Amino acid sequence: MPRKTDARSEILDAAERRIRLNGYNGFSFRDIAADIDVKSASIHYHFPTKGDLGAAVIDRYSEIFFRLVEEGGKAGNDWVGRYVARFRHALLKDRMVCLCGILGAEISGLPVAVADAARTFFLKGRLRLAENLVVGGLSPADADARALSLIAALQGGLIVARSLDDPAAFESIVRVALDGLN
Repeated sequence: MPRKTDARSEILDAAERRIRLNGYNGFSFRDIAADIDVKSASIHYHFPTKGDLGAAVIDRYSEIFFRLVEEGGKAGNDWVGRYVARFRHALLKDRMVCLCGILGAEISGLPVAVADAARTFFLKGRLRLAENLVVGGLSPADADARALSLIAALQGGLIVARSLDDPAAFESIVRVALDGLN
């Protein structure tokens, strides 16, 4: 029976799932191989090192995350609302934390390429949020501070809601964070 997706995508999917559930140090190439029923050598063929795999997972996650924020959907033209919606999706649909949130907690123990890719995700979110908050009337300095605060609230909100098994906790945190933007 032929595979439904290419091997590289399957590897990235399995690695993303493992990282979002267990962190970067919570998986091995053997785990990924078992998840997708291939030999570890197949993973090494596509990603020579775990750092290569980790950076590729983040790059793909970031590209998809920000593309979906840009594309819109139910949140309409509100970029900040669409950004928040991606975190809500992580909790309610994926039932996981943000990939870069868990990696941010592990940043000091990550390979340089993985840490840099995670930082890039945070920096892009910070810059895009701040740009949108300036358009909404905040000064650049206030917009940057609010962007950082919102990112912290969203990442922390995912962790708290998952820890308590209470999605309503996330909504409470988001409500307070967004009230602070007005």
